[in-house]
Amino acid sequence: MSNIAVLVLGGCGFVGRNLVELLVKEPDVAFIRVVDKVPPQMAWLSRKHASVFESEKVQFSSCNLLSKLSREKVFLREGMRSFDFVINLAAETKPGQDEAVYREGIVSLSVACAEEALKTGVKRYVELSSGNMGSSEKHPMKENANPEPWTEMAKHKRIVEQKLSKMIHDLDIIFIRPPLVYGRADRNSLMPWIAIAAVYKHLSETMEILWTEKLRRDVCHVTDLSRAIWHLTLNGKRGEVYNITDMSETTLGEIIDVICGMINVKYSFLGNFWSSLAKLDLEGVVEEGNEKHLNEWSRLCKENGLENTPVSPFISKETILGKHLWLDTTKLKATGFCPLYPKIEACHLKEVIDEFIEQDLFPASVFG
Repeated sequence: MSNIAVLVLGGCGFVGRNLVELLVKEPDVAFIRVVDKVPPQMAWLSRKHASVFESEKVQFSSCNLLSKLSREKVFLREGMRSFDFVINLAAETKPGQDEAVYREGIVSLSVACAEEALKTGVKRYVELSSGNMGSSEKHPMKENANPEPWTEMAKHKRIVEQKLSKMIHDLDIIFIRPPLVYGRADRNSLMPWIAIAAVYKHLSETMEILWTEKLRRDVCHVTDLSRAIWHLTLNGKRGEVYNITDMSETTLGEIIDVICGMINVKYSFLGNFWSSLAKLDLEGVVEEGNEKHLNEWSRLCKENGLENTPVSPFISKETILGKHLWLDTTKLKATGFCPLYPKIEACHLKEVIDEFIEQDLFPASVFG
């Protein structure tokens, strides 16, 4: 298949900009329309990502996808032609929002976009879902296991899966469930933990983490997630759900060890007993922790002359629930996909930080 036209919804976001970068390099892709409510000039793009949006292949359209009129305009190309593929990355991803915000920004948006894709006759519609669909310490979760989503975003993504599954007879849809995604432009996945580690280094204190180092926390580099999205767009089976990870079965202990080793700060896990006690007033624990971290982060940024940055140590209650994120990737492996980043390493996280430092969005003194 050549001369492919792709519509990327939410294309200025973390995953979106990295996917667009990949698509620009694909010789068979001729046209990419990127749709987002935030224009590239206001999306904190790095120099490298900004140059991607200047490609002749890329056309940006600012759009509120909840608006029917706006939606209709972006789903058709010149000459009333449809797109070959629509990849929906648009969603309300900010943690700690009200249920109504997620209902509109995830469920209403995704259903409306899928209906528009059906109306315009696209060849395939790809929906980025959530990997937080269950928690087990005994075995990784398969795609067909009974879902028990444990974050507000995942709960609403599950509703989307159910609603869109009813359209599979008429619309070729696949669903992708990612884990924790890290890499260039990450703000809400591992970057809050990196910012917290920077805070404790600045305070010369030991960083204490709830639960144990054995807590499962599957991860995936954003480059590999982008590769998997495109791979499954071309090779996935209609109506299927696919788990995506780096296939290394990562634990929270491994993540924290890499982060704190890179930042050069001591850490300790509180264990199940003290964590269970903290869980009795988790909102209070989160509020107290965020207040301490945000105040010190503000001082650290000010010392480095940073006036405004999207990087923050803020975490939501869901982040420290003690739930396992452990996904079975047997189905993905069967498609022939192989990750380029099979294990999280400090050098990969340092690339993210270095890019933020170059943009004056992360305090360079953390490494000075």
